[in-house]
Amino acid sequence: MTQEKILSVKNLLEQIINDGSNIDNNFTEKLEKISFRLKYNDPILKAELTPPYLATLNEYQESVYFAYLALSGKKEDLRYLTNEEKDALSLKFKIEEGSDIIDVMSENSDKLITLIGGKMDGTQILIFIIVLLGYLSLDKIKDIISEINSSKKDNLNIEREKKLYETIEKISEKISDSLFMKKRTEALQKPLVDYKNNELETDEFTIKSSEVSIHKPKKIKEEITIEGEFLVDGMTGISSDKRTFYLLTDTEKYSVQLKQSELDILKTEQLLKALGKNITAKLIIEKIDGVITNKIIENVELVENLKDN
Repeated sequence: MTQEKILSVKNLLEQIINDGSNIDNNFTEKLEKISFRLKYNDPILKAELTPPYLATLNEYQESVYFAYLALSGKKEDLRYLTNEEKDALSLKFKIEEGSDIIDVMSENSDKLITLIGGKMDGTQILIFIIVLLGYLSLDKIKDIISEINSSKKDNLNIEREKKLYETIEKISEKISDSLFMKKRTEALQKPLVDYKNNELETDEFTIKSSEVSIHKPKKIKEEITIEGEFLVDGMTGISSDKRTFYLLTDTEKYSVQLKQSELDILKTEQLLKALGKNITAKLIIEKIDGVITNKIIENVELVENLKDN
């Protein structure tokens, strides 16, 4: 007999609240049943994938990586993920024949549980997974829990409710400044932006193309400036028109690419002379939506020359 799938975040929250103490005994089975359903009512495509949908799947996967980094208290940079973590966090998507439905599920449930389990109990693991794999913001998750609890009234388990909210508050503290939910929202909206009269429908909400075009999110630009001492640790690209220099601090490693342009030639000469030596410099890192788009190095000086002066 085929197991009944858990097709929405709301459905999983209902099961967490209703199952009570049984959660700790069967959360592995629950994870294997999770297949969060995203239904695109696309007037043009039926069981076909085009670039906007492919981008949605790819960026949804990336948002899971970023969510894990944020939940783990790590920097939201994919370089901090190990191959084992990527394997455990990998998703699989099912596209239903004759429709535009996408089901999102874990590819390696056992590895995912091993990765995030630690000292958490079943309830905490499932809430963690809802944030990791799901499509709802924390505020919306809280609202749905309140709705479910209100419907239970006299049968409400106070301890269960308290644990749920404590878990969500702890998660909230970890991801307060993270970008993963914005990335996930933008990924889900790509087919709506590209196809007129399209509609995304889940158990909890419906979004139409016309609504997204009005509220299309703006890109977040930021600039980080790092000034101080760096070790010029190496270089690549000696035979090409671009050269990449590697700069080390006590805690970080940065790469800076310089071209054969009038602006970069002097900097290239300075860094070539400084290979294996320490310099002082200003490093400017430009980002859009948390992704590095450019690095600029300025005010390069050899430390030994500064000491001589």
